[in-house]
Amino acid sequence: MKNITVSLDNDAYRNARVFAAEHDTSVSALVKEYLQSLTDTSKHQQIELTQRQDALLKAITERHKGFTSSENVTREELYR
Repeated sequence: MKNITVSLDNDAYRNARVFAAEHDTSVSALVKEYLQSLTDTSKHQQIELTQRQDALLKAITERHKGFTSSENVTREELYR
């Protein structure tokens, strides 16, 4: 298995962590699922998937506008 490094701004990372916690998974698992979905689907399905993911990310961002990078949330708090 190969490892990759991805850089995100603080808000995107925090939103991804919250989303992953709400769905009982990890950010790494979300990224893995997304990348696998790109290679497992047809072009039309890829476009649909990207649109759904964009809409979901927008909804997450709108829901969590109050976060700032100075508000550190512990892992335990995220999972509650």
